[in-house]
Amino acid sequence: MIEDMLTKLKDEAAAEAEHKGWCDEQLKENKLKRNKKTAAVERLTAEVQEITSNIETMGKDIETLLTEQGQLTKAMQEATTQRDAEKTENLAIIADSAAGKKSSEGGACGPP
Repeated sequence: MIEDMLTKLKDEAAAEAEHKGWCDEQLKENKLKRNKKTAAVERLTAEVQEITSNIETMGKDIETLLTEQGQLTKAMQEATTQRDAEKTENLAIIADSAAGKKSSEGGACGPP
């Protein structure tokens, strides 16, 4: 009877040792998987932060470019208005000059 109990205890100890080995192996595999997944999460988080930073920078660049475009459009309109005014003034001067030339060719003011 004692021998049966010793045999039974030895069998249980062997089963527990085998189960412990299996559990230890599972824990090791799970730890490796966790470490890999943690590294992947950290890498992806860094990528998200980089992309978010790029989006913010590009958004600021777009705002700056839109402001500059508005300033250039306003400057072009002002320059066009100034050129139109100068053109009108030049046409008036040319017309006055042409009128003055015709009157001087007519001989009304010149020597006989």
